Amino acid sequence: MVCFYGDNINEILPDNTLIFPVPGCPASLPGVINLRGDIESVIHIGQILLLDEETSKAKTILLGQGKTMRSGLYVDTVIDVVDVLKSDIQTTPNTLAEQIRPFFLGVLEFSGRGVTLLSLEQIFTDYQHGLG
Repeated sequence: MVCFYGDNINEILPDNTLIFPVPGCPASLPGVINLRGDIESVIHIGQILLLDEETSKAKTILLGQGKTMRSGLYVDTVIDVVDVLKSDIQTTPNTLAEQIRPFFLGVLEFSGRGVTLLSLEQIFTDYQHGLG
């Protein structure tokens, strides 16, 4: 499971939000959505994090906002929105693959399961520089 800081997520869109494919885009960008008249890209987080296609059947879109980019984030599901103490966030293990390590801010426990805190700002920055 992964999570983001709440101040980077503006909205959780309905699961039936239509994604319109854009020819020639990488697999990490399945298409665009029409959000109240604005066209927004949709990035598939599972593709960026190199998750196996079998284990990443995204269906929910989060509207993410960074300093220089805004995009939909295609994720498997949203389990909850919770407040977490900063002291509950532990450092990221050194066992992560080097190419995805910059995206990880730390780990925490939620409902008895490990959760990884991702840097949406780093994901957007790298995406703008050709990731995907």
